[in-house]
Amino acid sequence: MLFDAPGAQENPLTWFLFLSCLIYPALTIWGFRYTNKAVGVENFKSAFIGLGVSYIAPSLVFASNAALDV
Repeated sequence: MLFDAPGAQENPLTWFLFLSCLIYPALTIWGFRYTNKAVGVENFKSAFIGLGVSYIAPSLVFASNAALDV
């Protein structure tokens, strides 16, 4: 239903929202695994980087949805 509106296929913000939702699980899982591995060897600086990667995914979806509504 994301691409049902006339001209939605040409709108780059629609594609940005679609791709953000598509990569959401991959970024979240990768960040979670990276964080677990870093905490296991007590490298907390890398653990915070892994948390940051995990939080990039919802941030992208939120930003793309907000940009599309404007």
